[in-house]
Amino acid sequence: MSITAIKVLVTFLVIVLLQTTISYVFFNEYFINIRKNSILFFSFFIIILLDKFMGNSTFLKLSFLTVANLAISFMFFDGTAYKKVFYVISFICNFTLYEVVGLSFSYSSIYKDFFGIDFSFYYIILYLAFLILFYVYIKFIKDGSYENFDLDNTEYLILTIVFLCNLVMLMVLGDYSYKISIVLIFVAILSDFCYVFFHRKIKEKNLILSKYQVVDEQNKILKREIENEANFRRLKHDLKNTLLQVDMNIKSGDTNLAIAQIENIVGQKLDNPTYLSGLTEIDYLLSMKIQKMEQLNIKHKISLQIPKDLNIKEISIDLSAIIGNLIDNAIEAVERLGDVDSPIIIKLIYRDEKIYVYTENPSEKLEEDFSKDFIKSSKSDRFGVGIKSIKLRLEKLKGFYNFKYEDGSFKVLIIVPCKLKNPKS
Repeated sequence: MSITAIKVLVTFLVIVLLQTTISYVFFNEYFINIRKNSILFFSFFIIILLDKFMGNSTFLKLSFLTVANLAISFMFFDGTAYKKVFYVISFICNFTLYEVVGLSFSYSSIYKDFFGIDFSFYYIILYLAFLILFYVYIKFIKDGSYENFDLDNTEYLILTIVFLCNLVMLMVLGDYSYKISIVLIFVAILSDFCYVFFHRKIKEKNLILSKYQVVDEQNKILKREIENEANFRRLKHDLKNTLLQVDMNIKSGDTNLAIAQIENIVGQKLDNPTYLSGLTEIDYLLSMKIQKMEQLNIKHKISLQIPKDLNIKEISIDLSAIIGNLIDNAIEAVERLGDVDSPIIIKLIYRDEKIYVYTENPSEKLEEDFSKDFIKSSKSDRFGVGIKSIKLRLEKLKGFYNFKYEDGSFKVLIIVPCKLKNPKS
């Protein structure tokens, strides 16, 4: 093989690789690749390679590139069909326009008089410059503040029409005289500037709308929180009056009526607690929850490793509220799912002067940020009061909490500081 042939082959491969890299970098910037990057790069390489053997027909070459890149976008990228069509058409249009302008310059008298470099090297410099310009745009010019504010399908469709018209003009350039071609090129460039302006304005609009939506959501949260607080005050007032009646009945010796009033408050019959841990406060609460789960035919597993001499008198109300809320939430989650095989798991372990409470229950998929103060309740159009109550009580007890959804289950770990009644010396 002669040196000239090797030179032509190397130039050809370098140009194909540069064009492949440009396509790869562009689409990876605007889409998330759901397959292997190496396969994506190779696919672009094959498309560019095949394009070189499509002959001199601009219409045929651009049609092939459009169809092939659309196929790649649907196979490799996430996003809507409108978004994929828009970016494929806009990329091919702009890239072709850049090539037309660059190659037109090579035929000008300025190029012949002042540059005069080998045509193959000019090709390489042309595509390398495009790659560098695009990289500079991504790193230093592109406004990242609009990154998370995508266009809707209608907006993508409108902008696609602009590039589709430009692409059709580029396809028929060869059918017109040199002067008309120059006019069409300037029209395409002007259309590109209009696109940049409108694209930015649309994203600015989406950003403003998003900010309004955030404010509106915050207002809804505040309104519902105020409603929750008002409901809580009413419930507290009613509960106080009811408890005064219970207290009066106990003091007058009518314990049966007092028990009936308490059963009405808790919504279930109060049986004698089952001996579980030896701690009356814990056993009584768990007995009621176990009874409720058995009535609802909900499978459950309970594991307790708690010493009988644990001092929980000062924290019994808060601890009972925390454990009760966790189990109630678990029961409601299982009820929403219907018939499930997985049980509700409840573990209470005492170690190193801390009570560890762990619950796990089957659950619908949750995508909430549990670090927030307000958690949207899945059982109604309100915000989860149970989880907020747990957080507030744990802050009071200087405890720790962790909520997470994983593999179809909602898992909670609670840690509460607590000392033994008679600590060993």
